Amino acid sequence: MKNRMRWIHRNLRGFILFILLMSIFSPIPVSSEMIFIAGDEKVIPILPPALPEEKDLLPHTNAFKEPVNQENLRLDTPSYVIPLLNGWNVISVPKRLLPGQNTGTAVFGHVDTGGHSIFLYDGSTQLWFQLKPNDIVHPLEGIFIYSVGANQVNLYFDGTQPDPAQKPVYNQWNLIGFWDVYQACARDTLITIDPGWSYVTGYDAVNQGYEPSIFNSEPSRQKLMFPGKGYWLWMNGGDTMEYPKAKTYYVGGEYVDQYHGIEGLSDVHYGYDNVNGFLTGLDTATKWDGRYIYGQPFRFGNDDAWERHWKEGAMDSSYADNVHFAYFHGHGCEEAIKFGTNHDDPTLSYNDARWGNTMLDWVALDACNVLKDPEETNLWRGSFAGLHGIYSFASNSLSHQSRGEKFAVYLKDGKTIWDAWIKAVRESTPRGSQQTAAVLAAKDDNPATLDCYYDHIYGYGYQINPPGYPSDFDYDTEVITGA
Repeated sequence: MKNRMRWIHRNLRGFILFILLMSIFSPIPVSSEMIFIAGDEKVIPILPPALPEEKDLLPHTNAFKEPVNQENLRLDTPSYVIPLLNGWNVISVPKRLLPGQNTGTAVFGHVDTGGHSIFLYDGSTQLWFQLKPNDIVHPLEGIFIYSVGANQVNLYFDGTQPDPAQKPVYNQWNLIGFWDVYQACARDTLITIDPGWSYVTGYDAVNQGYEPSIFNSEPSRQKLMFPGKGYWLWMNGGDTMEYPKAKTYYVGGEYVDQYHGIEGLSDVHYGYDNVNGFLTGLDTATKWDGRYIYGQPFRFGNDDAWERHWKEGAMDSSYADNVHFAYFHGHGCEEAIKFGTNHDDPTLSYNDARWGNTMLDWVALDACNVLKDPEETNLWRGSFAGLHGIYSFASNSLSHQSRGEKFAVYLKDGKTIWDAWIKAVRESTPRGSQQTAAVLAAKDDNPATLDCYYDHIYGYGYQINPPGYPSDFDYDTEVITGA
């Protein structure tokens, strides 16, 4: 009996592998009637619905069975361009389109689809339907379009409509679009339908097959979704996608002035002033609030500032990783920041931190030498788990009572976070003294998008969501001499 079970298990694995490979490399009309269980017992998603069969296709026509129309290319500079590759493409428009430039004919009339229809999917009925010539092309809708050869879709945004875009999503399959022209991780993109979403699956037009799915679990949901693309979405129940997201962003931090001689460390100064100045400064920013924890502002200091508040697997998800921007003031070195109590451990080393897998986007470590090492050898690279950037020093740092406050002021002025940090450090460097500001920021592999090095805080400019666990970084320093 045992030998028979081993034979079944071994051959079942081979069969599953064959089916999975076929699903990855086959064209898009794939059967969706099976669920496969991989050898490690992780559920592989049900394959999306196959496209309807089409007959009597007319060559050299658009989706509306008309001669190809180039009229929609007549405007000067489009707001956004979506490239189309030969074969099927799964796309979406990232914003509302101008009246007159928002119908099926206006948007897609110039695309030679070889007579193929343009398809959308009704999640409420789990059925396909065709885009008609006069139908409005809406954001948040995923769109299947066939292109004979390479082409492009020019989009012209309507900036006069302030109302949010909404799309109901239903139990099981939905075909959705991506809102906005900047990439974002799945966790943030789908925040308005969390926790009901299970996974999303994009389409690779180059290989004419599905991409690996993104699951609503760590670390998978840190993977990026991209503007101009459409995605299959599997829901467990119904909900409503709504963009732009009405969202509050949180700030908090900790400081240590009193070290009690731990590890021979001397006391420092102005910790409260810096963390409080930063917190109260951003608390007055549009869309930003100070985080409260157990009824107290997240502005803990000295013996109430603990290493475990910043440590993965301890309490970081309730403290440092429970805000979007955190500020620490105290001692530091190339591999750690230091606390003044033995509550667990006075040292948070770089390999204790995995920031960003809950909420944290940016962290200022107002401490000596944290970013002293260059990018390729910097130990803090492994601390990025959704984090955008660390702002600190590549030298000894000099405490100053207004650095945190100034940092918040320049962030609200609309400067990039790196430029705001440089300016705050410059204005808090005593005359004749020198210190080196530093940044370590995540990069992605998309040359068409800016990296986190150019981030602004939310509400004061653009920012780019990084990969959850980046392999490439921007590292920069600025030597500052007090004048």
